[in-house]
Amino acid sequence: MKYKVPDLSDLETRLSASIVGQPQAVKKVSECLRRSLAQSSSRHFRSMLVLVGSPGSGKSELVRRLAEYLYGSEKAVIRLPREISVSSLLGSSIDGEGIQEGLLVTALLANPTCVILVEEAENVPPETLALLSRIVATGSITSSRGRVVPCTHTVVVLKSRLAQPKLLTEEEILDRVSNHLKTHFEDLDDDLTSTIVFNPLGPKSIYDIISLQLGQVQDRFARFGYGKSISFELDDNALKFLYENGYSPTLGAKELERVLQAELLSRVAIYLLTGQVRDQETARVTSGKSGLQVFPNHEPIEVVTVDSEEEWDETYYEDF
Repeated sequence: MKYKVPDLSDLETRLSASIVGQPQAVKKVSECLRRSLAQSSSRHFRSMLVLVGSPGSGKSELVRRLAEYLYGSEKAVIRLPREISVSSLLGSSIDGEGIQEGLLVTALLANPTCVILVEEAENVPPETLALLSRIVATGSITSSRGRVVPCTHTVVVLKSRLAQPKLLTEEEILDRVSNHLKTHFEDLDDDLTSTIVFNPLGPKSIYDIISLQLGQVQDRFARFGYGKSISFELDDNALKFLYENGYSPTLGAKELERVLQAELLSRVAIYLLTGQVRDQETARVTSGKSGLQVFPNHEPIEVVTVDSEEEWDETYYEDF
């Protein structure tokens, strides 16, 4: 199926709806991709985005939302192992029995329109980083078997902790990252590359993320298995619990999704199954000594037990 290139005009608006507290980062990502598309005579876009910042500041969420916007699915992401070699990516001889296609070549043959993601780019072998820069510069990759795979609509994302925003100014961060890139990237094109700094999130941003993720939990109930339309009403104690357990200065909001899954999603799921919270209702939530607590709206559905086979109505089976 031929890939239809989005015009990217509303990219900033779409990303801003999911990326909290990082307006400058969202703006720079959008500008880089639009610049790449505008400079291409054949409406191809390819870019390298270097995302710098502390954990839990929104880098992973941006990658997911970018893949969803550009390629229709947040799963359109090829994640490269941190210490993978070029031979593993392009292919190599296996026990002298011919050349096997590499991991990256195989993945791109299956899905050439995607985000290629590298975690902790500062620890990736220089030759691997050089390969990624050539993909962006040339719009293709050549396997060890000589097979050319087009990558004309591929975005390479490097996540890095090379510089922490709390310790350095943004200008110092950009200088440090730029020097690191130029050391390892032979074919680096400044027009196709952008370094984006993600600042640490403050308390207001964390509460905004809580609200955003609560909406995602509601969508999850409606779409994945339960088919129920449930809204949530959290009091101040519940919000404080999520803030204190889902956020930390070192990990940012990285743990928030896990806390919501364990403390809220699991508890409400039980109440839905027992009828204590029902479709089109509001689940009221507070916190106590054992974590989040959900107030039941109804008594649990009574379960009828049968002590022996004699108690079954034999006429039930006559129609079978």
